[in-house]
Amino acid sequence: MVGRVARHVYVFPSELGWMTGLWHADTLIDFWFGQPTRTAALSRVGGASYDVARVLAEEDVQAAPERLHIPEPCLSAIQQLRGYASGEVHDLREIAIDLSGFTAFRRRVTEVCRAIPYGETRTYAELAAEVGAPRAARAVGNVMRTNRWPLIVPCHRVLGSSGGLGGYSAPEGLTMKKRLLALEARAVMASV
Repeated sequence: MVGRVARHVYVFPSELGWMTGLWHADTLIDFWFGQPTRTAALSRVGGASYDVARVLAEEDVQAAPERLHIPEPCLSAIQQLRGYASGEVHDLREIAIDLSGFTAFRRRVTEVCRAIPYGETRTYAELAAEVGAPRAARAVGNVMRTNRWPLIVPCHRVLGSSGGLGGYSAPEGLTMKKRLLALEARAVMASV
């Protein structure tokens, strides 16, 4: 982890597999998704200790929020991520992420990627041009490869210049990338 130390860890189920979020106050430090079991999701956290570490069952995340005693920013993010995974349109941009320790280039690439609208795509070269470094498509790809907030920073929306998918480092790799792009396309079509 770069930047702040996580204080709250929540592991929760979704239609895209188990998700894990590490928060410091209202800022998401790290996020993983697509884990097949809660044990696999918990293993992402490692052996560090936290002020709060909770595994939420399906019935927990559907319970009345006041009974969960989860800080509002964390609960809101969990609800949005679960909604996204079930095919609801969420752009996830209101979830605060920790960019401390990032270079100016990495910060800008992350911000520009985060601004790609739901259901749309860009190429690595287009992202490079948008950040003012038109010859840095490969460097943009490296930033995407080390993205600590997949879905929230929607690196799955970034494609190769030839129209190919490029890469994807989340579980299931390109299969998951195709699944996410199809999920967004269906949601956009349903809202038209």
